[in-house]
Amino acid sequence: MMECYNRNFAKDFSKEKPGLFEWCESLEKHANKRERNWRDAKSGSYTNGQKWKDVVWPKIPQDFEAFCPKKKRKRVG
Repeated sequence: MMECYNRNFAKDFSKEKPGLFEWCESLEKHANKRERNWRDAKSGSYTNGQKWKDVVWPKIPQDFEAFCPKKKRKRVG
C-alpha cells in the first residue's frame, strides 16, 4: 500500500531527487489535496474516487457443482 502511495506522491516532483523546498511545497500541496478529498467524502459529495476497470466474471459451466474429481489412490510397493 505504501509503495503505491509513494509512486503517486513521486509524480508531483519535477525530478527524481528534489530539493528540500520543492519537497516541502509538494508535500503541502499533496496534504491539502488529501484534506479536500477527506472533507468532500465526509460531507458525502466526494466524486473523485479511483477508476477501476469493470470486473469480467468467467462463465461457470452448469455442471460445475456436480463435478467431483477422482480420488487418487496411494501406490503401495
